[in-house]
Amino acid sequence: MKFCRMSIVAALLFLAALSVVGVGCPIQPSKVGTATVTTLFTAGEGDALAKAILDALLPEEKAEVALDDIDSLTVTITKVSLIPKGVECQEQQEQEQEQEQGSEQPPEQEQECDGQEVIFEGSATVDIMNLIGVSDILSTAEIPAGEYTKTRLHISNPKLILADELGTVLDDEVHLTANGRLFINEDFELADEGNYLIVLDLGGIHLVPTGSDKYVLTPQLQVEITVSSADVTATGVIASMDAGLGTLVIDQEELDDVEAVYTGAEVYFPGDEAGAPSGSTEDLDIGVEVEMIGTIDVYGVVTADTFVVLSSGGEGEGEGEGEGEGEGEGEGEGEGEGEGEGEGE
Repeated sequence: MKFCRMSIVAALLFLAALSVVGVGCPIQPSKVGTATVTTLFTAGEGDALAKAILDALLPEEKAEVALDDIDSLTVTITKVSLIPKGVECQEQQEQEQEQEQGSEQPPEQEQECDGQEVIFEGSATVDIMNLIGVSDILSTAEIPAGEYTKTRLHISNPKLILADELGTVLDDEVHLTANGRLFINEDFELADEGNYLIVLDLGGIHLVPTGSDKYVLTPQLQVEITVSSADVTATGVIASMDAGLGTLVIDQEELDDVEAVYTGAEVYFPGDEAGAPSGSTEDLDIGVEVEMIGTIDVYGVVTADTFVVLSSGGEGEGEGEGEGEGEGEGEGEGEGEGEGEGEGE
């Protein structure tokens, strides 16, 4: 009996210890919330006065190419990522030094950065001459909420067309500072269930001649994390429309599709003067190629202010042949539109 009593007492003491330390109760892991970020890309405001002041401070041979002398300047965006607090990328310090020194050496093989949050990855070619004072929409992504300290942007494949040489594309003659791998140190925090716009700003178009008909593009990358709206643009073909909601979707090919509210927008055709649009939203239809300018809010909702119709498309013939009913009528409409466009061009 003595042994049994001691066993009972020991068991009771053990149970009491469990209740104190909480052993046996599942430990709830701390929840990591998410934030929604929409990434925008802009060339900046293209401040002519600031450019003139900078040129005056530089040697004559280092003066930047005037914007009026550039017809187009395209780059391909391949990756945008955010670096959480406490994460260090292996190649980061080397690339930051290259960025500061304006290195033009061929890029080494990229190393992965464990812990980074990729918010865009792909191949999006943009003409930064069209992004002065307005942004392209790159992507929308959900990432862990928390503190971030750096933003990384990868661009490549610059192509330049000068205004006085419209038939010549310069590609091997144009180099990117830091091999197009740009870092910006900017501490910010994304709250759980928050919605944000991340604006990647090149800080203007800084194209510097280096001699022998070669150039280097030296972006002054800035990052703005905002909870207000921003001016955006989108160019592509209207893929779908919802007249009831007053929305349409623009297929941008290399960039994400953009859904926009189009009611109340002005519609211009080539040749229209500013403030005197000759079109209306009734001219917007599936298959029409447009350039849209509007605003985006932190929830990713785009409200269009202006459309420029670039091409009326050729959906008449496709729709007539594709739809089973009214074949004769559909083909007639399609052929009529096709002939009309051919004569117009």
